Amino acid sequence: MIGGDTCSSKGGLAISVTAIGEQLPQLVVQRSGARPGDLIFVTGTIGDSALGLELLRHGEKIGPLISRHLDPEPRLSAGIAWQRRVWQLP
Repeated sequence: MIGGDTCSSKGGLAISVTAIGEQLPQLVVQRSGARPGDLIFVTGTIGDSALGLELLRHGEKIGPLISRHLDPEPRLSAGIAWQRRVWQLP
């Protein structure tokens, strides 16, 4: 075998997907670029994922907080709207 993923599952089918893309370097926003006085915008509830992880560590298997940890929802529309506003894109 050349390249690829190898994995096993006791629960049946496992699918692995890799997405590769590019972004204009000037449009990439990284946390390391934050400076004192910068504005921070948050979508969703702060701490839900951390609480979900803590519940998993204590043996819980299901629940909305666990879902927030295991299946985070990317807030793409908010990110795109913010980026258009900052970079004054159409």
